[in-house]
Amino acid sequence: MILNYIQQIRFYELDVLRPYLYTILGKNILEIGAGAGWQAKALSNEGYNVEAIDIKGSSYEDFRVFEIKEYDGNHLPYPDSSFDIVFTSHFLFYKINNHDFQKEIWRVLCPNGRVINIVPSGSIAFWNILCHYLYVVKIFVLSFKDKNNVDLNLTRIFEKASKSNFKTKFIKALIPYSFIPQINFIYQFYYFSRLHWLPFFKQNGWDVEKKIPTKCFHTGYSLLGFHLNILIRRVLSIFLGSSSIIYILKKSENEK
Repeated sequence: MILNYIQQIRFYELDVLRPYLYTILGKNILEIGAGAGWQAKALSNEGYNVEAIDIKGSSYEDFRVFEIKEYDGNHLPYPDSSFDIVFTSHFLFYKINNHDFQKEIWRVLCPNGRVINIVPSGSIAFWNILCHYLYVVKIFVLSFKDKNNVDLNLTRIFEKASKSNFKTKFIKALIPYSFIPQINFIYQFYYFSRLHWLPFFKQNGWDVEKKIPTKCFHTGYSLLGFHLNILIRRVLSIFLGSSSIIYILKKSENEK
């Protein structure tokens, strides 16, 4: 169910992106962090030549719907200037401040190509913290109802306390989960905001050509999933903020 909910969000992102995608010359796309391959498959069906890559052991590995090449997570296994478009969706925050990886993206992108990054916004950092505590309640309720059949995606806040007793687990659960590896959850407010993304892109030789809010509200906890359809989520985004931002980048003229 959670995977279906995420898939619905990813397809919606493509719907928002398509009018801009059609203006970019070239049909060769690299998707980094392709997950299950939903977006890669959709783009391939639309006539694009899509290469999709992800690391070995991805949580989506058993649910792939498209051929995905595994790589080491650092070096892109392609020659220079191989792609017209490099595309990522909710991947880049795993590479916070990784300038070497940006050089790899620069290397495989054609001189006049475009990078499309769909990234979480500052507003989702705020709502993730509030939803965390509802999420904790949900976990405990499900645990008491059926301890052997709790959704694996609901157990992540106990990763560091899997062998702890109930009291220790509860105390650890009071600390919100960080979606950025090795970063305190408080810093997500900064790293998810334009205050981080815009300077980060500039430092790595990119010009921001377009900045597009997806105008859809969701959180990292999937609390309601399909109970809120895309139309309702779009309305909620008017009041609660867009959860994702699309940045379309090109190589800076000063860096070419």
